[in-house]
Amino acid sequence: MFGSTEWLLIPVLVITLIAVATDLLFTKVFNWLTVSGFFLGLIVHWSLHGFEGVKFALSGASLAFILLFPLFIIRLLGAGDVKYLMAIGSWMGPSLISQSIVLGFCAGAVFSIIALITKKRLIPFLQTLFFFIFTLLSKAAPLESPQFKEKTKIPFALSLGVGVIWVALDSPLRGMWLWH
Repeated sequence: MFGSTEWLLIPVLVITLIAVATDLLFTKVFNWLTVSGFFLGLIVHWSLHGFEGVKFALSGASLAFILLFPLFIIRLLGAGDVKYLMAIGSWMGPSLISQSIVLGFCAGAVFSIIALITKKRLIPFLQTLFFFIFTLLSKAAPLESPQFKEKTKIPFALSLGVGVIWVALDSPLRGMWLWH
C-alpha cells in the first residue's frame, strides 16, 4: 500500500489524532504522547539515515520549540501544544513543521471567528479591537491594552492538527521529508 517511506505518515497522523482527541476531551495533550512521539521520530530517523536523520528530526523539533515557546510564555498556547508540535517536528523536519504551524494558526483564526460568532461576541470583540488599534495609531489618545470581559478558550491542538494533516497529506513539498 505504501511506497518506500510513505509509512512515515502513519505515526504523524496517529499522534495528531490522539493529540486532538485528548485536547477536545480533557483540554490536555498528554506527556506520554508528546515525549514518546518525539523520541520515536528521533529513533526512526536515526535508524533510516543515521546522524543526518537525527539532525533532521532535532531541527524540526527545535524549530517548533523556537517558534512556539514564546507564545507559551505569554500564555497564548499551552505547554502540550508546544510539545505536540515538537514531537511532530521530529517526524516532519523544519520545512514542513513551519508550514504546519502557519496553516494551524490560520485554522485557529477561522475557528476563533466561528466561536465568536456562535457566542454572539464578534461585534464586541471587533469594537474593542478597533478601539485598541485607534488608540495605538492616535497620538492624542492614551494607549490602553484591550480588556475582554470573558475569554473564549479553544482547544488549540485541533487547529494545529488541521495544519499538520493538511501539510502531511497535501503539501507539494511532502517528498522533502519522506526521504529521511
